[in-house]
Amino acid sequence: MEKHRKIYDISMITVFGIGSDSALDRIGWQIMEPLSHRFASALMVFHGLRDPVELATRLPDVEHAVLIDACNRPFGEVAWVTPAELHVSRSLSSHALPLPDLLAMAYALNPGLRCDIIGLGIEGGESDQKRLLSLVLPELEALLRTLVEAE
Repeated sequence: MEKHRKIYDISMITVFGIGSDSALDRIGWQIMEPLSHRFASALMVFHGLRDPVELATRLPDVEHAVLIDACNRPFGEVAWVTPAELHVSRSLSSHALPLPDLLAMAYALNPGLRCDIIGLGIEGGESDQKRLLSLVLPELEALLRTLVEAE
């Protein structure tokens, strides 16, 4: 299996939307379909993962990954998340294996991995999945476009 996928010497960006099946946490994998339509001609591939542990087997095979996950930020906020922020919120993770641990494993298996993390805010008492999708999709699309342009 080819470790790094490239097309015409341009790296592919692999986008993983992660989250559980519970309430708004599913936004990470549910947003993959609308994003894949908006980036149909870009050098990006999209995968929705209902079990974030799958990242352990997928991240070692990519060169540039973007992880999209729900987080403890105000409802509808879209923001880059740093590794330091992940460590602070480790105890609040809804995943069986916290994201910092999955990333540590991925970096050990693939030292050249570039990994960007985008958090989608779900805090604030609202539970309207459609409204959340409409709030985060334009901002998320803009952030991903900056990565495509940088490649």
